[in-house]
Amino acid sequence: MQRMKHFIKQILLFISIPLALILLSDVWLRATNSLYKQKIAGLHNNKDSIAVLILGNSHATYGVDPSQFTLYTYNLANSGQTLYFDKRLTLSFINQLPQLRFVFISIDYHSLYSSSQGNRDKWLYYASGLKYKNRNYILEDISPFLFGYGPKLSVSLSRKAVGEKFKIGKDKTAQGTMIKGYIPFAGKPAMFNIKAYQKRAKTTTETVLKSVEAKEVLEDLDDFIEILKARNITPILFATPTYKEYNLLLDTSIINQNTATIDYLCRKHNVMYWDYSQDTSFTKEYFFDCDHLNITGAARFSKLLNNKMERIRNN
Repeated sequence: MQRMKHFIKQILLFISIPLALILLSDVWLRATNSLYKQKIAGLHNNKDSIAVLILGNSHATYGVDPSQFTLYTYNLANSGQTLYFDKRLTLSFINQLPQLRFVFISIDYHSLYSSSQGNRDKWLYYASGLKYKNRNYILEDISPFLFGYGPKLSVSLSRKAVGEKFKIGKDKTAQGTMIKGYIPFAGKPAMFNIKAYQKRAKTTTETVLKSVEAKEVLEDLDDFIEILKARNITPILFATPTYKEYNLLLDTSIINQNTATIDYLCRKHNVMYWDYSQDTSFTKEYFFDCDHLNITGAARFSKLLNNKMERIRNN
């Protein structure tokens, strides 16, 4: 009997240690100031000033610098962010943005084919409360460590936080400080070679070809444009430059389908599409990698967007 009690105590002790670590991790993850939370907080803190909103995935996140705009501009784009969440993030704040006049919506090679961001759906949920297609987030609420971020990413985030606090290790992200939601690629560029282009082009094209959501994504974007125009907010569709040698590896049938779809939206709603994806004047020195602008490229591209926007305002 005594041995049994001792054995049970040992089992409980064995279980309690990892359980305590999970609970502590959950508390920390709920309190951690993620990039999503930082962007949303920045938008909220400047809600009375924002006249231009930038939406999109990583292309817009790193490619549009709000400081190059005449009007107060805020970059709400994020890596992997889909049009589905672009729309819902904007609509969740739109009544708090009295000065909002323009919304730039990034649409590139793969934007029109999926609504989910994968695991990022959960990360955005923790920051904003937005649910992907109203799905149930019970497990994610119970334990961010186990069911939200996952153990591997949670450990990585904690290591990064410790490193930043105590200045341990090197910054491998090559990212600068966030300003008005914009995060520049300011470090050493990634590899520029045919294998890197092929890998990126293949991954992106496979994502598009697997999609069964194109019709739904289009209808959702159609509705978003109508909502913005009904509020006297000008939606502008745009695409950031991507490197010319990478562009050659993209599927032309997908590009043609994108062109037809965007032309339909532009005609229906009388909106503009500023497509710089094939702009060969953006040479290698403007890129961080084959489809993301660096800080210099972002500054140049943003000035182009602002100049075109100013011409609209002055007409």
